[in-house]
Amino acid sequence: MTQEAVEESAKAYAGFGALDVVSRPVRIEAALLRLNPVATVWETSDTGLSDMSLSRLTRKVSPAERNNQLDQSTRKAIDDAVSALAHAAERIELPVASSSPNAEPIKHIDSQ
Repeated sequence: MTQEAVEESAKAYAGFGALDVVSRPVRIEAALLRLNPVATVWETSDTGLSDMSLSRLTRKVSPAERNNQLDQSTRKAIDDAVSALAHAAERIELPVASSSPNAEPIKHIDSQ
């Protein structure tokens, strides 16, 4: 039983290592907070992957290629998070910056 667990752990570790080399996953977490009263208005997380190339498993990846992969993965994750915020913006009401405690919330106006 222990041998089986060790073998499965080794396979999982090798799989995650291979995924890291092949597509350089980048995880982004984002949140929109309201300060008065303090509350999380919106939050999301996303994992971006660069283009996948299995040839990266059989050769050394240069630092420049690795940086390009990370840039591409980060860009994809951020684009997805911004898109999620844009879709959620229709449901989010934020108070107007005002000294008045009776300030009206800003309502999303659809321009289409």
